[in-house]
Amino acid sequence: MPEIVDRLKKLIAANGGSTVGIRDIDKAVKRLEEISPLGPKNATKWIGVTTTPLTDGASTNPIVINSETYTAENGDIASYDNDEFIFNGSVWQELGGPSRATEVTISDGGSITQALDAGKLYHFTGALTALNITLNAAPAGQLSNYHFDFLCGSTPPTVSLPNTVKLPDGNSVDANTRYEVDILNNYGTVASWSLS
Repeated sequence: MPEIVDRLKKLIAANGGSTVGIRDIDKAVKRLEEISPLGPKNATKWIGVTTTPLTDGASTNPIVINSETYTAENGDIASYDNDEFIFNGSVWQELGGPSRATEVTISDGGSITQALDAGKLYHFTGALTALNITLNAAPAGQLSNYHFDFLCGSTPPTVSLPNTVKLPDGNSVDANTRYEVDILNNYGTVASWSLS
């Protein structure tokens, strides 16, 4: 990349020195596209929100953007149903997985046993005496990432996790505290806030 920048500086210098006009910049960009080892076809480009259903691995092309048919090219990025996809020249690939979280609220109190699904956020809002968490296996290709939060009243519940989950030393469950737990690949982090 330094050699491209040096060439760009020489091109700008040849087109008027330190005062660069719009035409000079346009020439420099065109020249950069010519000499770039990637070339202009490997760049990404946002094309908009589509009404054409897209899924990871779909070869759907053309698609509809702003009520007009559009033939996607390599590097085009489109959004469908709050998810973003990039076209690799033959198929659409989802970028970063779902862009919206699924939330589950469990308002029951007492002793709760709950199996968590990866990629969901669980809110336990009832007065708990015990919270027993198990983890469902994540689907193939999805991170084993689990989230839950709960509130403690004047009497904190007992909380149990699978013995495969490793937490930092020194964790305790205290009264009048809100907790958020994040587990990624069996390593957990705990955040807490006093409610009093």
